[in-house]
Amino acid sequence: MDNLTYISLDGLEPAIEADLRAGTLPIGHLLARLWVRRERITQADELMDRLWDTVGQPDAPATRAYRIATPTAARMVIAETYRRGMLMDRA
Repeated sequence: MDNLTYISLDGLEPAIEADLRAGTLPIGHLLARLWVRRERITQADELMDRLWDTVGQPDAPATRAYRIATPTAARMVIAETYRRGMLMDRA
């Protein structure tokens, strides 16, 4: 999986920010400490262009973009692609 994540640190709990900066836990584990809602972003052409500029060959069918929102603010914007080549044939 390739991804591009933008994170708003303003107002984030200090312990979560410290763990985020340490980079030792997946973001999903950090989000488990918060009330969050994932909101799909349907018009994300500019965001996807940034992703492809970083990771290479576009693969739109294997890509999604979403916003991580808390009750007080949006915290993250994530664009990610699960390359079809990553799937293993179990035949």
